[in-house]
Amino acid sequence: MNRYFTVTLKLCLIFLTSACSDSSEEPTANQLFDYWNMKVDLSQTEQKELALQAIETSGDPYLKAISNFIMGYYSMRDVDHKAALEHYVQAEYDLAASEKVDSKLLGHIYRNRGFIAEKYSQYEKAVTFYDAALRHYNRFPEDLAKERMAILNSKGLVLQEVDLNQSLTVFETLIQEARLNKNINYEAKALRLIGEAHIDMNDYDKAEAFLKEAIDLFDKENLKNPRLQYQLFRSLSRLNFYLEKYEEQEDYLRLALDLNIPYKSFRLKVDLGENLYKQGKKKEAYELLSTLEKGFDQQPTNKDNLFIYELLTEISPANARVGYQEKWEQAKARYDQETQSIDGQLRTYYELL
Repeated sequence: MNRYFTVTLKLCLIFLTSACSDSSEEPTANQLFDYWNMKVDLSQTEQKELALQAIETSGDPYLKAISNFIMGYYSMRDVDHKAALEHYVQAEYDLAASEKVDSKLLGHIYRNRGFIAEKYSQYEKAVTFYDAALRHYNRFPEDLAKERMAILNSKGLVLQEVDLNQSLTVFETLIQEARLNKNINYEAKALRLIGEAHIDMNDYDKAEAFLKEAIDLFDKENLKNPRLQYQLFRSLSRLNFYLEKYEEQEDYLRLALDLNIPYKSFRLKVDLGENLYKQGKKKEAYELLSTLEKGFDQQPTNKDNLFIYELLTEISPANARVGYQEKWEQAKARYDQETQSIDGQLRTYYELL
């Protein structure tokens, strides 16, 4: 979520406070904004209570719109996307009823609705929301340059699922914006993503050129961004996998592992296990993958688990293969059941998007 959700609630409130601070008839909302501007320590629970109170008691639809946006923000943090959508939809209705023009607030609403649409694979809707957010952000080119770059980044990623050529166009625009605003991080991100798009288009020479340009930029500017560095190593690992350069792929996988990015090591170790198997290092691959498999009882079934069982079935000693095959079949049944349940829940979200 973080790569999409770059504008904090604090920034939004700073933008919006000036429009609300003159209203002496709404002390509850003013209290919320005053607390925030004064940087008074206010817990998430207190902020929620103040926003809910404003929604329930305020007669000003503009203040209700702002409060619903706040509640939508915290619902997203709580990963309650259904509640977040309901608040964002209501915020849009309230803003329209107020007859006020607030492009920043609308931009934030559309950006977050785009994120949720993308989260649930509603790619065309996500692009529509991101475009709407950009239209509103473009009215404040200097104030919201970073937010525009974040949206371009998200839009390009969504288009990679729909139309690779369109995604390339968006990432090229992102490079121009990044250079104009002297934002090296977004320039490197865009170069990497163009490289990824060329991998998907099987144009490995171009992919390598863009990924190396991103690495060179990283080194030249001495960037301190471990997560972006991790992504670059992953992309170069993926490229070398398709080029069947497995030794080079292993090097990049180990460089990514050395960064110790939280929650990323499991997937890297899965890839490393497959890589070792491709290199004929079956014993090392088996030891690594069998160690990962021991923790499955404490995890939900996912594609990584199924893939590990497939590999273990191929490379494990003969006396263990039947057991791994049975585990794969049981895991596959659980995965299918869980996926069907999730698909049913998602239909509720789709109705709101």
